[in-house]
Amino acid sequence: MFRARYHPAVLARRIGIALGAALALVALGCSNPKPALVVSIDDPDGRLGPPPWTLAVFNPYFAPDRDRAMRTAGSAAPGRPFALLTRDRPEEWRIRDLLVEDQSVVFGLVLPSLRTDGYWLARVDHEPGEFSRSGNALFCRWGHVEPDDTIDALSVAVRHRRDAPGLPLEATIGIPARARTKEGGRP
Repeated sequence: MFRARYHPAVLARRIGIALGAALALVALGCSNPKPALVVSIDDPDGRLGPPPWTLAVFNPYFAPDRDRAMRTAGSAAPGRPFALLTRDRPEEWRIRDLLVEDQSVVFGLVLPSLRTDGYWLARVDHEPGEFSRSGNALFCRWGHVEPDDTIDALSVAVRHRRDAPGLPLEATIGIPARARTKEGGRP
């Protein structure tokens, strides 16, 4: 027959300590996600269709292919931006890869409701320590990082959000109005 090696009070205390340590370790591994890059869409002409719009933000220099880019897909709508979240240090560094310190912010943007045959390479140059600037996003075909100059560029405004936790950057993407012809006013 089994005999307890420790007094029941000592055993209960040791089990309590072990459970407390296990809960603390689990809590450390499940930290709250922090926004890394918040992306808003400004589509005054309605080219994207009705909201919410699907979009993805990724680093195109790792592999500019659709499957890899759509791993970070989410949605945005007016008043509800897409927040690329980080839960731990490696995820923060994955987002920091988008930032060329003291030079520019660069990221790939997928907007499937506008075009499905590629993505936009967004670049906003800035002064050292000052991220609040404007730039543009040029269209690139899947598998390439060279822009296709025949496709309209999107405007990109990046601002530094000093009040936010995590990596405090917010990007606003401006969708250009449809091109109009002189004859019928149709694209």
